[in-house]
Amino acid sequence: MSNTTIKKLFITIEHHDVTDVLNLLLRNVDFELNDVYGRTPLIAAAENGYSDLVKILLENGANPNASDRLGVTVLMEVVLLEEIESVANLIQYNADVNAKTHSDRSVRYNNVCATLSGEHTALMYAAQRLSKDIATLLIGAGADLNAKDTSGSTALIEAICANRLSMDHDVSKFAEYIIGQGTKVNTKTLMVSVLYFTLLNMVILKRRRPY
Repeated sequence: MSNTTIKKLFITIEHHDVTDVLNLLLRNVDFELNDVYGRTPLIAAAENGYSDLVKILLENGANPNASDRLGVTVLMEVVLLEEIESVANLIQYNADVNAKTHSDRSVRYNNVCATLSGEHTALMYAAQRLSKDIATLLIGAGADLNAKDTSGSTALIEAICANRLSMDHDVSKFAEYIIGQGTKVNTKTLMVSVLYFTLLNMVILKRRRPY
């Protein structure tokens, strides 16, 4: 298939043109093709929040475990958007709930180099958003509560770190929930994380004061 045809295929997905997608399916167009970012049409539908297209593509044989060049899977995309219907559909089609993104990678932004930790799981992304309902689906499908990324963070630590500026009741309730589901708590690591982000919050609040 030509690059022009591939581009049109992804434009059809991104424009949420359900009729054209169905017509392409009838013409047996290959929906496992990748764009320059390594995405399949299913990933494109997922990251745009098109739960109807996600369902249609899954029903027509799209790979539920497709991932882009960074290792971000379809499931991770819908978790990031908190699209619970698509999460449930992907689990139904045997999406791997324990898939991980690729290892640490270097990125450059405004001439500054940084290293992003890798090996994140869908549950870690759910934890960052304190999405208890999605976490429940993932855990029920066998998500590893104690999986670690390359920096050593678990879903529990991700929940705390990602919400460091609002360490409120929601964070406590989510942490209580996943601990109750079987998360192993490394007290030393957890205390260091909480202490670090408490001190960070104090610095931020001090800077906000007008005096």
